[in-house]
Amino acid sequence: MNTVNPDNFNDTLKGYLIRALKEIDATEEERRRIFMGLIWAIDLMTMEEARKEYEKYRQGLIKFE
Repeated sequence: MNTVNPDNFNDTLKGYLIRALKEIDATEEERRRIFMGLIWAIDLMTMEEARKEYEKYRQGLIKFE
């Protein structure tokens, strides 16, 4: 059942991220850097801006090299 709402979205996102980091056996430094980036993004971006960023990624406009 999907129980995500605007009040618990950030905690849900952090839970997904924690599981993903655990699955790839991320180092302490990798976890620290990724969480700092996530905190920045949550604090400074709206949900709409985040969805637009994801759409740019899906379209190949954002690449990680």
